Amino acid sequence: GKNGSGKTTLLKIIAGILSSSTGTVEVDSEPVYLGGFSSGINKNLTMLDNIYIIGTLNGLSKNEIENKINQIVEFSELEDFLNVPVYKFSTGMISRFSFATMIFTLPESPEILLLDEVLGAGADASFKDKIYIKINDYIKSAKLVLIVSHNSNYILNNCSKIIWLDKGEVKE
Repeated sequence: GKNGSGKTTLLKIIAGILSSSTGTVEVDSEPVYLGGFSSGINKNLTMLDNIYIIGTLNGLSKNEIENKINQIVEFSELEDFLNVPVYKFSTGMISRFSFATMIFTLPESPEILLLDEVLGAGADASFKDKIYIKINDYIKSAKLVLIVSHNSNYILNNCSKIIWLDKGEVKE
C-alpha cells in the first residue's frame, strides 16, 4: 500500500508498541520489530555511547553489549567513527550505524519477525547488498515473518502471501 495506508501501524499493533482502536490482536510469542532504526539514537552522543543505550533498551547486559560492539563496527564499516558524536555523521553513516546496532542487539532467532521498511532504505548500493544478506539470514531464523516494504521485487520474489492495504482496509 501507499504511505499512510496503515502498514506500519498494523506492525506496531502486532508488536505491542501501539494499541488498536478497534478489534483485538493475539500474539502467542514475543515478536521482534525491526524498523525505525534511528529511534533511540542521541545524536549528541558518540556511536559507542549509542550502542550501549540501544543495547540496553533491547534488554542486553553490559557484557552482552561489549561482546556485540566489534560486530556492529565491522558490519557498519565505521571503525574510525566509534568515538565521534553521531551529529557529525552523514545520513548514510547513520543508516549504516543504526541498522548494524539494531540487527546485532535484537534476539538472534525470533519466533515472529516484523520488518518495517528495512530493505536498504537510505543506504548505498554496496551496503544494501549487506543488508539483504543479513536480513535474509535473520528471516531464515524466524518461524513467521511479516514484511512491510515498497520494494515490490523483493516482496514478489520472497513472500508466500501478500496483503495490499489501502487506508487501513485490505484491498487484496
